[in-house]
Amino acid sequence: MTWLPALALAALMLLASIQCWHVTPLWDSRLREQATLACFWLGAVGLATICWPLAALLALALWRTGNPYDPAVLTWSGAGLLWAVTVSTPPATRWLIPAAVVMAALAQIPLLVWQFRQARRLGLYYQQLQGALHGSMGSRVYCALLMATALPLAPGWAWPPLLVALVAMNVSSATAAALIGLAILYPTWVLWLMPATLMAAVVLIGQRANWEWPGMRRLAVFQDGAGDRLMRWRLLWGRFRRQPRRAQWLGAGHHAYSVQARWWASLRAVPHMHPHAHCDPLQFLLEGGILGTASVVALVTLSLSHGRWGDPLTGAVVGLLVASCWQYPLHLAHVGGPALILTALLAAA
Repeated sequence: MTWLPALALAALMLLASIQCWHVTPLWDSRLREQATLACFWLGAVGLATICWPLAALLALALWRTGNPYDPAVLTWSGAGLLWAVTVSTPPATRWLIPAAVVMAALAQIPLLVWQFRQARRLGLYYQQLQGALHGSMGSRVYCALLMATALPLAPGWAWPPLLVALVAMNVSSATAAALIGLAILYPTWVLWLMPATLMAAVVLIGQRANWEWPGMRRLAVFQDGAGDRLMRWRLLWGRFRRQPRRAQWLGAGHHAYSVQARWWASLRAVPHMHPHAHCDPLQFLLEGGILGTASVVALVTLSLSHGRWGDPLTGAVVGLLVASCWQYPLHLAHVGGPALILTALLAAA
């Protein structure tokens, strides 16, 4: 595969004189677009030698749109650049990357304390207070996921503030990610983590139900959110099955779910409009198609094949991937970017 980038460059040199044959003699903007498109195709070929699933995702986006400025093209080209830079870092310096994740999580603690004090000063009760704890990330869900990702990577002295922050923000997906990460990091702790999981579930349900036993027993605090998500997933699956065969294989394009969600909200099919499906795999299936989803699965498999029990990086990545099944961290740049870097770091191990 070492000859592939040179072959792609040679092909570009040979085809440069004819690739823009339909551009007018005035050299309008289409010349720039065609040249940019050729560079993206060249990037996809070169990326194939580093990470072929990402190269496939970029090629599929180019094939589907033919537009170098399409959001999907820009997303996957940026992802390829991040991956290439990560795997090319010297092994002696790679410890800086997980250390940066831990420092980013710990840097949220003072801000969370200040937000907690402000909420208490306003007299907010617990259900309102936990929503006020979002750090600098705009959402308590993704601030808590940052804490859960950092937990397996952190030294022991950093665990107490991270665990307290997780309990205070009360996010079920982040709690599950943290427990999965710890179970991978310390496999012998699994039997001890089972009662800890049960206790965490009781605390989570109790806090949300204001410790009222009837509400805790019926799990009423989760019924609205779970029902809303299940409805969205059913609508999404039906939308995927009804679209043309080409769209099923190549995808409906970036932001396709967001456009569809507005339509569902206007028909009152869902209680409110939300631009994400709260399930990254299903949203990838609609927007990237069967081939795109298969490429993402191949990318994850390629990375996890380098994972092992007792590895902090494996625990952090697996926990985040599990949480993405009922959240959307991989569709947010400030969460998906670090997740991609950690996945690339695991693949390079």
